[in-house]
Formats: sequence, structure tokens, C-alpha cells
Amino acid sequence: MKAKESGDWLHSLTVMGRILLLTPFIAGLLKFLFEIVSGKDIEEILGVNLEGLVQAVGLVTIVGIVTLIYVAIKKFRQGLKGETESDDY
Repeated sequence: MKAKESGDWLHSLTVMGRILLLTPFIAGLLKFLFEIVSGKDIEEILGVNLEGLVQAVGLVTIVGIVTLIYVAIKKFRQGLKGETESDDY
């Protein structure tokens, strides 16, 4: 059975979307915790400006949201056609 027919590709896209969505939040949480524990700004320690990184994080979050919306639409269309699977991811 092809992956597209079995629905594995939708599961893979769902996992990818969740990773893209959650990674910036986890990285931000780690940065926040590091700054609380050390009492110093991480930018000060590294000696770099992270403004470009903040913009990239925003784009990664948007891509994760768009991916999850795409998967939701595809699953909805499959449900309308009666192609639902018993396994719910």
C-alpha cells in the first residue's frame, strides 16, 4: 500500500507540525530558565545579538501552524469521503 493511501503521510505531517510548533516554545523556556538560574542574559554571555533568531523562531512557529491546518483540512476531506481509518493519530 502506498504511503499516501494509507494515511501515514498525514501522521508524519502532524508530527512535523507539532515539532515545528513546540520547538520555539521549548527553546524560549530553556532560555528563560537559564537566565533565572544564572542571573545573566544569555546574549551577554554569548556575545551575540539574537534579533534575527527571534524572527526565525516566529517563522518556524507559523510554518508549524500552517502544517497542522493543512493536515486538519486533509483529514476533514477524507472524513467527508468516508476514508477514515480506525487508528486516530
